[in-house]
Amino acid sequence: MFDVIVIGAGSGGLTVALGLAGLEKKVLLIEKHKMGGDCTNYGCIPSKSLIKYGKEMAVLKKFGIDVEKKVLDQSMKYAENIVNEILDHESPEALEKNYKSLKVVKGEARFVDKKLIVVNGKTYRGKKIVIATGSEPRVIKVEGLKKDQILTNKSVFDLKEIPTRLLIIGGGVIACELGEAFANLGSEVHLIVRGDMLLGKSNTEVSDFVKDELEAKGVKIHFRSSIEKVEGQIAYVGKEKIELDRVLMAVGRVVDVDNLDLEKAGVKHDKNGILVNDKNKTSTRGIYAVGDVCSRDKLTHNADHQGRNVVKDILLPFSFASKKAMPKVVYMENEVASVGMTYEEAVDKHSENQIFKIVLDFDRVDRSKTEQTSGKAVFVVKGLRGKILGAEIVGPHAGEMIGVVVQAIDNKISLHKLSSSIFAYPTYSRIFKKAGDDYLRAISAEWKTYAKNWLKDNALKFVAALFWATLIYGFFWYKDIYDKTNLEIAKDFFNYFSDPDLTTVGIYILVYTLRPLILFPGTLLTVLSGALFGPIVGIAATTVGANMSASVAYGAGRFLGGDLIGDESSFLGKWKKRLKDRSFESVMIMRLIYLPFDGVNYGCGILKVKWVQYMLATFLGTLPGIATFVFFGASVDFANFDASMIELKPELLAVSGVLFVSSLVLARVVRSRHGVEKPATS
Repeated sequence: MFDVIVIGAGSGGLTVALGLAGLEKKVLLIEKHKMGGDCTNYGCIPSKSLIKYGKEMAVLKKFGIDVEKKVLDQSMKYAENIVNEILDHESPEALEKNYKSLKVVKGEARFVDKKLIVVNGKTYRGKKIVIATGSEPRVIKVEGLKKDQILTNKSVFDLKEIPTRLLIIGGGVIACELGEAFANLGSEVHLIVRGDMLLGKSNTEVSDFVKDELEAKGVKIHFRSSIEKVEGQIAYVGKEKIELDRVLMAVGRVVDVDNLDLEKAGVKHDKNGILVNDKNKTSTRGIYAVGDVCSRDKLTHNADHQGRNVVKDILLPFSFASKKAMPKVVYMENEVASVGMTYEEAVDKHSENQIFKIVLDFDRVDRSKTEQTSGKAVFVVKGLRGKILGAEIVGPHAGEMIGVVVQAIDNKISLHKLSSSIFAYPTYSRIFKKAGDDYLRAISAEWKTYAKNWLKDNALKFVAALFWATLIYGFFWYKDIYDKTNLEIAKDFFNYFSDPDLTTVGIYILVYTLRPLILFPGTLLTVLSGALFGPIVGIAATTVGANMSASVAYGAGRFLGGDLIGDESSFLGKWKKRLKDRSFESVMIMRLIYLPFDGVNYGCGILKVKWVQYMLATFLGTLPGIATFVFFGASVDFANFDASMIELKPELLAVSGVLFVSSLVLARVVRSRHGVEKPATS
């Protein structure tokens, strides 16, 4: 029996396996191909090695030094040597030597059930199982294209020589990185891009910069194009005929989990991969998934981050998952690093009036001038406070610089506060001070317009707040003038309704509906409805009133407090994501376990829970509680609030107790049947 079985020895799998083995947990690590996964063997390591070699060749060309073809071909051997050097530290023998509680098995894993895994005909049992099987490069069909002409990121590093003519399908990270690298190494490179910009979700300034850089190196880019067919070594792209030796597919990644027999373990998945929640738990208790197999952002550091979250959850099951800003880097000669939102994404999510876009050229910092480099930085900032929503930097060392912005976003450091830090001179990081200066100038120039738009956007909130403040003040003014307590007001209410009819029931419902605005305790009214109207009418009237009051409080919370919640990394942000992703189940559980009624109502409004699911869960989830307190009220027989006249009805009090216990049991059942999220977006 192993404490944990990890399937896949890539970035995410190694993080989990070594993290737990380092804490002396008994771990089984299974890998069917090469140790180190895609990153070490076919991705990050060989590609960055090839890119580095290409940069050196580009420098030689810049100074007019001709390089022989055989020297260029050595780049492939150079990348292979770097990979082998790293793999020496990740071999099964090295890992088992350094981690005594770790066992490594080579072979293909399949589920027998939710605790059993079979590999090479041998069965292993694990208390916990982590799936980290990664993804494969996507290959599209092209008429006439032969199999031996196709390259992917897995096969491109098997080349023994640099192709003379390389056609790349795609305009994303791999296409831009390897397109530039092979151009530096002497290939004639064509990029076939289906869209109208490079790097997908980038700011237009950065995408245009990358386009100009590639074209300056001789890369020919064909936007809004696709390969119609290939005949021999000729590709037909629209009206053009392009000669080629090889075609590199850089059109994304696919997840293949069919060979795992996931259905035997009850693990849910779809065409995008395994379904997990924010703690990387699958639909089956005790089984996790990390990395490409469950993520839209197929990044090595994302897999590592998820692996660390799984280690934390296994050791500390009640901890929150750590949600952090996720940086991305394209390792070109001028690196492209980004984190957070682009300007277009920020405008879609927020009012355009609230968003500032700060664009700077690298020549604004003296270090760029001394090294004769070029680059751009784009900052997307919200509001007068200068909250950083996103940034994108293209230029030397951008991948290192973006870490500053990641820290700023995670720790809610505004652009103004960030720029007030001292950055050494002359460094590229002084671009942050320049960005802060530009932001302050933009605010100073447009503060009147911004303030006007802000007031316009929030005018209704001010009016609503004034109305509710007046109503609440009036209620407490009435209490003060007549020197009454809440209990005495309830007594007056009770006496007025001592002879109930349709009118008094209607007034009761109206009072219950408006109750959250004057902070009057709902439980007291619910108990009173049982005493006033009896169980049947009391439950009916309170159900109507409670649901209407829930809607009123939800609307107030959503209208007035929608901007109080930070991003998903904050405490409330985590609850916002959890409630929005599983609104019905979450609200139902809170109703059944008797969390403060108005607290839930206002909270769900502030967190912008889905209204239809919120109301349905409120209707169903409050019925046991309403019945509990109505029966409790009905069990007390009195004509006034005089304690000497109280007489208990044991049978109704017993019903109230049974309903209370049943509600808690039902909450447990709902919680145990809690669903999982769609594949993670981070």
